[in-house]
Parts: sequence; structure tokens; C-alpha cells
Amino acid sequence: MGRQKKSNEGWPKSLFKRGESWILDFRFRGQRYVETLGPMSRTKAQEKRDKKRGDIAAGELAVNGMLWRNKRWEQADEHPCVEDILFEEACEKYLDWYKGHSRSRSYDRHVTSAIALKAAFSGKRLSQISAFAIDYRPST
Repeated sequence: MGRQKKSNEGWPKSLFKRGESWILDFRFRGQRYVETLGPMSRTKAQEKRDKKRGDIAAGELAVNGMLWRNKRWEQADEHPCVEDILFEEACEKYLDWYKGHSRSRSYDRHVTSAIALKAAFSGKRLSQISAFAIDYRPST
């Protein structure tokens, strides 16, 4: 007698395991969605799959650059709206975030660096600052 084939009956058809990682592969309204979920339990992978399907159906997650809205596929926004704030505000937000995510000496070094940056870019919005706006040579 020959070998019996392994049955995949208990496995969800849209989830596959390659090595230690789970691969999510399903179709929604004719569009294929594929994502590597990484190493996790089968239950957690199923939960993530269900969340992704729900997000796609709600029009919150793009598939191949398309969003499902009003019962049809629409082109997703190429550039999501980003708040264009003043450099000083962005710097303060960054320093507030960095304070909670780093050592105190690192934070102090960033605060010191921010003084010169604020002086150089005061009154400018983030969209107005580019690599060309930064002068690496000291002025003579």
C-alpha cells in the first residue's frame, strides 16, 4: 500500500505556514491580497486574517492600490494627508515622544541639538525643509 496524503482539513484555506511564518493569501471581490504575518500561533493568524478582511471590506486597507468603497473598487489616495506643521511644533512633539523612549542622556543630547535646529528652521513648515536647505559648510 502507498502512503496516504496528509489531509489539510483543519487548516483555513487562506492561511499557509512556511517554516515558522504564516502566509495570508486570499481574494476579495476579485483582488488578491498576500501578506507574510510572521511567526505566531494559528489562532492569532486567523484573528489577523479576519481583521484584514474586515478592514478591506470597510475600505480602510488598500489592496493593490485600490480601496473597496461604495460597492466598487476605487483608486487609493497616492499621498495620504499629512499635517504640515511648523518645525518648532514638530521638534517639540518629537522631543516629547523621545523622552519616554530613551535614556535621559540621549534625550539631553537631542534637546541640545534641537536648539541650533530651531534657530536655523524657525518659522518654516516641514514641507519647506529639504536636504538643499541645510548648509554643511560653516559661513565665513
